[in-house]
Amino acid sequence: MDFWTGQLELAQRQIAEIEEKISLQRQKTDEVHAHGGDTALQTRLLAVMEESLVRAKAHAQYIEGRIAVHRREPDRRRRRAAARQTPVGGQAQSV
Repeated sequence: MDFWTGQLELAQRQIAEIEEKISLQRQKTDEVHAHGGDTALQTRLLAVMEESLVRAKAHAQYIEGRIAVHRREPDRRRRRAAARQTPVGGQAQSV
């Protein structure tokens, strides 16, 4: 689980970095627009950054899902082990 926790922390840092870059890019786009300049390039760059943010958030959600599965895993293993020891009639076999 330490692996997934580390991956989640990395993903969250990347999300924060992308959000910061988006904020700065919005400011630059607003400045260019305020000076009457063409904002096509800045707008496209902003769109690419926002797409990257969406992917980064989806990746973080995937990692959160893996962590949730990992936390449930011991319970599932115990249930499977108990099911293997219980015959079809419903009574546990003595070992």
